[in-house]
Amino acid sequence: MSDSSDPEIKDSWTRTFPKRFYKVAEVCAESEGYSVKLDGRTLKTPHGFALNVHHRQIAEDIAGEFAAQEDEILPGSMPTTRLINSALDTVREEPQKIAEEVASYAGSDLLCYRAVTPVELANRQAAHWDGILGWAKEALGADFEVVSGIVHQQQPASSLQQVQTAVSELDVFSLAAVHLLTTMTGSVVVALAISRQAIEPDTAWNAAHVDEDWQIEHWGHDSEAQQRRRHRRVEFDTACRLLACDSGNV
Repeated sequence: MSDSSDPEIKDSWTRTFPKRFYKVAEVCAESEGYSVKLDGRTLKTPHGFALNVHHRQIAEDIAGEFAAQEDEILPGSMPTTRLINSALDTVREEPQKIAEEVASYAGSDLLCYRAVTPVELANRQAAHWDGILGWAKEALGADFEVVSGIVHQQQPASSLQQVQTAVSELDVFSLAAVHLLTTMTGSVVVALAISRQAIEPDTAWNAAHVDEDWQIEHWGHDSEAQQRRRHRRVEFDTACRLLACDSGNV
């Protein structure tokens, strides 16, 4: 059942949502990939493209999201559908622009900026982040400079180029997922490590939230922040699932 109390799903009681107009959502095999049909009609993106995907599991996830809708269609409760719509409507139209935007995060990647104090936080960052940067050096040939504090550190041009190359090699679906993960985590290195199946989603999530978790441990948290975090985790896991399908691991 959709949680209509979630502000990320239904942000206002006065907002209107489309009524459910179909009875059955099902997956159909096509000549290239899979589509989702609503009462026999092929589902389309907001821009009018047929919603076709490479992997049956992703199509099943989308069909499941439509099947789970009740009286109203709540887009916020359909993370896979939204991500695929983004891939087909936005990323496919301007892949180079999106790739450049993603790769630009390498110039100020989260993993490169460390706390000065407290020492315990700096140590925790190192424990979570050093291994991922080590992977980037070995797998991508991207060797990043790590600094203490927030003063901008210019990264080696060769490392930035290696990241740009890696991002540019992604297909539109993987690029959409990596774009989402990069903007969520502040780290294109983390996003690429997930795309290469070099780290597990839980490891990546924990790495991206070292500072936030530290704050929660020491200052507590509120219910609204927890709710927002749960919603972000759903989005995060959706992108990870798409990348796992693209890598053949699902």
